[in-house]
Amino acid sequence: AASAPPGRAAASADPLAIALLARDDPSEHVRQELVRQLLALGSPEALTALAEVAEADGSPRVRGYAMRELSRFATDHADAVPYAERVVRFAFAKPGPPLASRAALEAVRTLCAGPYAPLPPATFVDLLAEFASRPAISPDLSDEAAAALRLLEVESRPVAEHIRQALVAAASELLEGESAPVEIPADAEPRDIERALLVASRGDMTYTLRRRGRGRYVLTRGEPRGFRLWRLIHEMRTPMPDKRKGWIHTSGRLFAGELVAPPVGMAEVTPTRVPGERHVYPPVGGWGPFVPRIDDLLAAASLTQREIRLITTRGTVTVRAPAKLAHRLRARALLTWRYDRYAQARMRALVAQEPAEQKKFTLMTGELGFSVALGDTGGEVDGRPFALEPHLPSKYLAVAVPSAFQLGRDWLVGPSVPVWIDSFLSYLVSPAGNVPTQLAWIVFLVLAYMVLRAAWIMTQIERARRGIPLTIGGWGTRGKSGSERLKAALFHALRYDVVVKTTGCEAMFIHAMRDLPAQEIFIYRPYDKATIWEQRNILAAGRNLRAQVFLWECMALQPLFVDTLCSEWMRDEITTLTNAYPDHEDIQGPGGEDVARVIARFMPTDGLSFTTEEQMLPLLKDQAQRKGTNLVAIPPIDADLLPVDLLDRLPYQEHPRNVALVLALADHFGVDREFALVEIADHVILDLGVLKTYPTVQYRGRKLTFSNGMSANERAGFMSNWTRLAFDKHDMDATPGKATVMVVNNRADRVARSRVFAQIIVEDIGVDHVVLINSNLGGMMQFITEGLDARLRDMVITGDGGKERALERFDEQMKKVGVPARAGAFEDDLTRMLRALPTIDEAAAAAIVGGPEVLGKKGEPEAIEAAVKKALEAHAPPAGEDDIRPDIVHHAARLSRRLARRDKARAEVEAALSQGADAEANQAFRAAFRELFLERIAVLWNADAKGDKVIDFITREVPPGFDARLMGSQNIKGTGLDFVYRWLSMDRVRTAIERMQSNPSARREVLTFFLSYSDFGLIDLREALAAVRAAKEQGGAGWAEHANLIDGAIRRLEALDKEKTAALVVTGKTGVGTKVLLRIEQFVDHMDSVRRTRWAKIVMDDLFAMRIGHGQAALLLREIVGRQKGGWLAKDLAKWVEKRRAWLESRRKKPKKAEAAAPPGAPATEQG
Repeated sequence: AASAPPGRAAASADPLAIALLARDDPSEHVRQELVRQLLALGSPEALTALAEVAEADGSPRVRGYAMRELSRFATDHADAVPYAERVVRFAFAKPGPPLASRAALEAVRTLCAGPYAPLPPATFVDLLAEFASRPAISPDLSDEAAAALRLLEVESRPVAEHIRQALVAAASELLEGESAPVEIPADAEPRDIERALLVASRGDMTYTLRRRGRGRYVLTRGEPRGFRLWRLIHEMRTPMPDKRKGWIHTSGRLFAGELVAPPVGMAEVTPTRVPGERHVYPPVGGWGPFVPRIDDLLAAASLTQREIRLITTRGTVTVRAPAKLAHRLRARALLTWRYDRYAQARMRALVAQEPAEQKKFTLMTGELGFSVALGDTGGEVDGRPFALEPHLPSKYLAVAVPSAFQLGRDWLVGPSVPVWIDSFLSYLVSPAGNVPTQLAWIVFLVLAYMVLRAAWIMTQIERARRGIPLTIGGWGTRGKSGSERLKAALFHALRYDVVVKTTGCEAMFIHAMRDLPAQEIFIYRPYDKATIWEQRNILAAGRNLRAQVFLWECMALQPLFVDTLCSEWMRDEITTLTNAYPDHEDIQGPGGEDVARVIARFMPTDGLSFTTEEQMLPLLKDQAQRKGTNLVAIPPIDADLLPVDLLDRLPYQEHPRNVALVLALADHFGVDREFALVEIADHVILDLGVLKTYPTVQYRGRKLTFSNGMSANERAGFMSNWTRLAFDKHDMDATPGKATVMVVNNRADRVARSRVFAQIIVEDIGVDHVVLINSNLGGMMQFITEGLDARLRDMVITGDGGKERALERFDEQMKKVGVPARAGAFEDDLTRMLRALPTIDEAAAAAIVGGPEVLGKKGEPEAIEAAVKKALEAHAPPAGEDDIRPDIVHHAARLSRRLARRDKARAEVEAALSQGADAEANQAFRAAFRELFLERIAVLWNADAKGDKVIDFITREVPPGFDARLMGSQNIKGTGLDFVYRWLSMDRVRTAIERMQSNPSARREVLTFFLSYSDFGLIDLREALAAVRAAKEQGGAGWAEHANLIDGAIRRLEALDKEKTAALVVTGKTGVGTKVLLRIEQFVDHMDSVRRTRWAKIVMDDLFAMRIGHGQAALLLREIVGRQKGGWLAKDLAKWVEKRRAWLESRRKKPKKAEAAAPPGAPATEQG
C-alpha cells in the first residue's frame, strides 16, 4: 500500500503522545504548557499523565501549577476528582518543596470548601492534622494547614457557618477601628463563636467581639487607637529626628473586646522604633499571635478583672490578670512604665534559640501576676475529630505562677502643691482680682527670668568656647566662604577634627574628622535670615562634636553685632579678612570707607589678623593700631606668583588671593606651603557656587560650556570672574562659531543687587546673549531698560577721526550686542547651522547657502525663513535625534533680521555723516543699538522651571552649530539652584562614564549607579545612555558578564529620556488652586516656621548624641531648609489627598472582596 501523505500522518498521530514529548523539556514554561494541554485533552490517560507531572516533576513551580490547575478542573469535571485527590494526598504524605505544599493546601480549599465542593470537608482532615503537627514543617505552612482545618470545621457546622457569614457581612461595612453590633444565636457554643470569628478574620485585620448581653455582641474591625500613657513616656525618653511630621506620637491600641482574632499579617518586615508593633520573626513564621503582646496584657489588667481570649489557628490563648485589684493596678503601672522593656523581651523570646530564652517573656508576665494558657487545640469536621500538636506555642508559653505583691502606701499619689504656690497660681489663671503687689511680682519674675536666661546663655557660650582649643574667624566682602573652606582643608589635612561654619550659596557647616571625609550639613535659618544666635548654636555644635579647630564666617552686619561676636563671644586670637569691597551699604555704609571701617572691627584685640585687601588697607592698619592687632597684609604679587599647575590641582578655579591668604596662615603655623597647597586641593569641600568651569556638553546641535560664577553677587567679584575666564576677550569676528551667554539668576528680594547687575549688562560687558531666570524678571528688565536709556543719552559714535572712525565705532558697538562685522558672516554662520544637522554634509550646506533662494535674499528675513524651511524638509534627523530644523529656520531668519537692521542703520549713519549731520547719525545708531541690545535678552518667565528646562531655553537662544560659553551670575538660589545641580550631575555622570570605559573592574559599579541614580538631567542621562549602548554594541567577554545590567540600564535611561523630554514642553502655569494654597500658606507659614526650627534643633541634638549620622543629618536639614522655600502646604495637601484616595480605593475594593468570598448561593443575611 502506498504510504500516507505527511499531513495525513501527522493528523492521525496520538495528540497525547505528541504532548508528552514536552515532559522532559528543560523549560519550565514548556512543561507548564504541557499541563494546560493535558487538561484540554481531559482523557483518563491525559489526567493520569497530569497527576504524574504533579507528583514527580523536578520543579516545584511545575508541580504546584499542575496541582492547582487539576483541582480547579475537578470542580467542573467529576471524572477528574479522583486524580486531584490523589495528587493532594501524595503531597501531604510525602511533603516536598514548600511551594508544592502550599499548592496542595490551596487545592484542599478548592476541593473541600464551599457549597459546591466536589469532595466532603472531612476528606483530608487526618492528613492536614498530621501535616500541621509535624515539627519539621515550617511554621508558616503549619499555620496555613491549621487554618484550612478551621475553615473546614466551620463549614461543617451550620451554626458556626451562620455566625461567620454574619460577621463577614458586618465587617464589610466597617472601616479600621469602627464597631457594629451583631446578633449571634443565643444558644451558640463558645467554640462556634470563636472559630467563626477566626475564620471570618482570616486575611483581614484584627476582629474583636465584646459581649453586650445574651446573643448580643459588638464587632470591632481593626484596633482602635487613642492616647496611651506608655507611648507618651516612650516618646519623651527617645526623641528622634526622623519621626513622621505632623503626626500624633502619643497614641496606641485601645481595648475593644474580650474575644480577639489576631490578624495573620499586619506585621512589620523591617522593625520600626515604636515598641510593641508586630514584627515578622522567621522562627515562628510570622509575628507569633499565640504569644500575648503588651497591649493584650494591659487590656487584661483593668479595673474590672477580664479575661482576654486570643483565637489562633493553633488554639485559644487565654490571658488572665492578677485577681486582686491592687495587683492589677501595679502590674498595669509597671507595664506602662516599662513598656518598651517588655516589648523587647517578647521580641527576644520569639527569635531565641534556647528553650529558656524562649519562655522568658511569659515567665516575666507570670512574675507580674498574669497567667497565659493555651487550650482548645483540637476540633471536629463532620464527626471526624482531630488534634493539633502545639509544638510551636509550647516553646514560648510557660505556666504562670502568680506571686503576691505588697503595694507601697503612696506610690500612686500625685504631688501636692504648697499653699503659697497655689495662691500664686490662682492669680495667673484668674481673670480679675489682681492687686499691684501681684503685678509687681510678675514684672520682677519676668525681668529676673530674662536676666537669668541671658546669664545662662552667656555661660553656655563661654563653656562651648573653652571646650575648643583653637578658633579662627574670617570675614570680608568677597571670598570669605571660599577662604573658610580652604582653611578647613588645611587643618583637616593636618589631622585635626575641624568644624567650619560657612554660608556661601547655602548656610551650612562642615564637620571634618581626622582620616575621614568631610561632611557638609545645612544650617536651618528661619526664613533664610541670619542672626548672631546662629553663632551660638554652631559654636555649641563644635563643642558637642569635639572639634579641635573651629573656623567661622562672620554673618553679622551691624557694627555692634560684629563687636559682640568678635570681642565678647569668640575672642579669637587669629582672624582673616579677605577684602573690604563695598557691599551692604544700607547697613555698613553709606560709603566704601564706612564699609571698610566696619569690616576692620573684626580684627582681634592684641591678636593677629591676615588680609589681602589692597585699596582700603590704610583703614585696616589704622584700626589694627587702635586694637593692638598685628596685621599681616599679603601683597597682591604673592597671589600672582602662585604656580598655575599647583592652582590647577584645586577642583575649581579659586581666586589666587584667597589661596595666598590661607598659605600665609599655613606659614604662621610652620606648614610647608607646597605641602599645604597640595593637601588643601585633596581635602577641600567645594561650595556649590565656587567658580568652576564644567566639561563641555553637546545638546541640540550646540556645544555648551558652563562656568559657575553665581556666588559673585557684586560688581567687583563678577568682573573678576569675567576677566579671569577671558569672557572679555571674546571677539565674534576673530573666533566665528563661538558665542557667549550671560545667565542672570535674579531674585525678587535683592532689588539693589538687580540694579547693580542691570548696570553691568548695560555698561560693563559685551555679550552675545543674555538670559534672565528666576523671579522679578519684569523689574530686572525695567532696570536694564532704564540703564540703557540713560546710557544712550550720552552715547555717540561721532567725534575724532571723522567718518571712517565713526563707522569703526559703529561696528565695534554692534559687535557688543552680538552682531558680527566681518564680511560673509551670514553665509558662514548659516553654513555652520546647517552642518549641525547630521544629514547635511559640507557640500549640501554650501548648495543651500549658495542657492538663489538664500544668497540672493539674505537681507529679507521672511524669504530666508521660507527658503531654509523648504530646503530642510528633505533632511529629517535620524531616529532618536532631536529635530533642530525649526531652530535653524528661526536663527537663520533672526540672523538675517539683525544683519538687515544693522546694515540699514549703518547706511543711515553713513549717509548722515556724509552730510555732516552728526546728530542724525548718532540718533540712527542709538535706535539700532537699543533695538538689537534688547532683542538679545531672553526672559524665562517661569520661576518654577527646572534645570533641564532652563538649559533647553538657553540652548534654543544660541544658533545651532555654535560653541557657547555660559557664565552664571548674581545668585544661585531659586531657579538657578536646580540649574547648577544639572551641571553638577553632568560632571558626576561624565566621571562615572570615564571610569566605566577606562576601568573594567568598575563597570558593574557604574552600571549599578546608572540603575539607581535619581538626579539625572536630560543631557547627562543621554550621555550615559549613549555610553551604555556603545558598551552593548562593543560586546566582548568583558561586557558579556554585565549583559543584564546593561539591558536594565538601557531600559531605565530610555524611559527617563522620554519622561524628561516630555517634561520640557510642560507649560508650568500655576493653577488657581495652587495660587489659593500659596496665599493660605503665607498666613500660616509662621506656625510652620516654629515647627521647622524645632525639627532642626532635634536633628542637631541627635547628631551630637550619635543617634544619626552626618549623611542623614544633612539630608534631614536639607529637607527642612527646602521646606521654607515655599510650596509646603500644597505638597502636604497632595500627600494627604493621595493617602485619602488610596484609602477610599481600598474601601471600595473590600466590599467586592467580601462578596467574592461569600459562598455562591448562600442566603443573604438580614439586617436587623
